[in-house]
Amino acid sequence: MRILFTLVMTTLFIFLGAQMVYGHAFVIEETPVPNSTLEIPPSEVKIKFNSKVDKNFTIKLVDENQLEIKPTTSEITTDQKEIKLILPTLEAGNYYVEYYVISSNDGHPIQGSFMFQVAQQNPPESQDNPANEPDTTDTGLTPSKKDEIDSKKETVQNSSN
Repeated sequence: MRILFTLVMTTLFIFLGAQMVYGHAFVIEETPVPNSTLEIPPSEVKIKFNSKVDKNFTIKLVDENQLEIKPTTSEITTDQKEIKLILPTLEAGNYYVEYYVISSNDGHPIQGSFMFQVAQQNPPESQDNPANEPDTTDTGLTPSKKDEIDSKKETVQNSSN
């Protein structure tokens, strides 16, 4: 009888997999990657679970001052394994994702958070950038124009002597 019980339980475990043993959902992917620095601000945050989560969930984004970023829209996929937060355009800074879901398998609450950073965007250097403009100190003339005028003055002075 004991052997039969062990055989039945082993067969159930093999066919039902670890899902039955590991009852509640857990995170299998977070986007953006936690602790990442992004050159381009993300348009959404996604959290993917190994199994279904309840349709009543919370996901929000806060900045480094703990102010919630709004407006946002939260969604859940039809298979109920992924939640998303659609974002407005984010400025450079540190952001924290906070979420709370309930596993559909066993009612177990799952709460978590992670951080990502949006890097400061440096404007491209161009001809319109004052840092690239030639020196016009004192005279308002570029050095080459000033040299040209000085050369003509010298020529005029030499010819009058």
